[in-house]
This record gives sequence, structure tokens and C-alpha cells, in this order.
Amino acid sequence: MALLKLHLYPRVIDDTRHAIDLLPHNMKAYFQLAQAQIALSDPSAALTNAKIAHEFCVEECMTGGKGASSLGPITELVLRAKKEDWERRENERVSGLGGLLGEVVRGLERSRDAELGAVEGEGEERETRVKEISDVWHKKIEDVKRVFESAEGSAGMKDESRRRKVPDWCVDDITFSVMLDPV
Repeated sequence: MALLKLHLYPRVIDDTRHAIDLLPHNMKAYFQLAQAQIALSDPSAALTNAKIAHEFCVEECMTGGKGASSLGPITELVLRAKKEDWERRENERVSGLGGLLGEVVRGLERSRDAELGAVEGEGEERETRVKEISDVWHKKIEDVKRVFESAEGSAGMKDESRRRKVPDWCVDDITFSVMLDPV
């Protein structure tokens, strides 16, 4: 606990892993490991370890142990880890959208270049044909860019309009997933 308070997260991770090796059913070690992993921006590993700590805590509560007082903080940690993992995945998804446009445009340019390379003839006739093909492909590329821009929304809200958010009230405190209507 002292290492967590001192923000010595790599040492916390080493110590808690050693504690888990010694006692695999150590709820407190998994809880502290998840806290350190969140602090070091590793929410997916933190979520895994927080869920293990939660599982051990629930087991301890069921057997009459003293883990009931830890259930609230562990549940909060699982929810926090889940939220941060969602944010990480959402950032990857949003940043990947720009990469997709680039890939599509490069693919269209390769197709254009292949078609231009296959143009036969000489002189003015060839130049006219090259100009026609270039204009057609330029229009296709501009159309694709316009479609991507319209899908993003207005220019001032690009990042926020593409972000998906899950409200806290939608997350189930038992399964830590989005609640579904059983009806």
C-alpha cells in the first residue's frame, strides 16, 4: 500500500506478482496490481486483474469472510478499469478512421496508375486519353474524400462526433457490461 501511495508503480507490480506467486488466491494483491496497472496506462490488464480481485472478494463474502468491506472499492476499480479500457479502444477506433481514408485513396491511386500505365498510343491521342483517365480518377478520389468528410460531421466537431460514450447508468454493477432489457 505504501508503494502505491508513493507512486512507485513498477515496484508495486513486481511485489504484487511475487505475492500472487506465493498465494494465488490473494485478493488484495490483485486489487493493488490493478491499481498500479491503471496508473501506468494499462487498462486491459488492470481490468483482468480487477475482475479476479472482485471474484475473490465475492467468494469471500459468500463464505462469511471479511471481504465484504472491500467489495465497494473493488467494484469501483473494475468500473474505472472498464471505462479506461473503453476509452483506449475508442481512441484507437477513432484514429483508425483517418488511416482508412488514406488506405482507400492510396488504393484508388494505384488503380489509376495501373490504368494510366496501360494506355497505348502516341502523341496527342495518348495525351487526351491520359487526361480523361486522370480526370475520372480524380473525381472518384474527391467523391471518396467527400463521403468520409460527411460521415465525420461538421469540421469543428470531428473528434467528439465520432466518439461513442456509454453512460455510467447503462453499466451493470454485477457483470460490468452494458445492461440489456430482458423484455
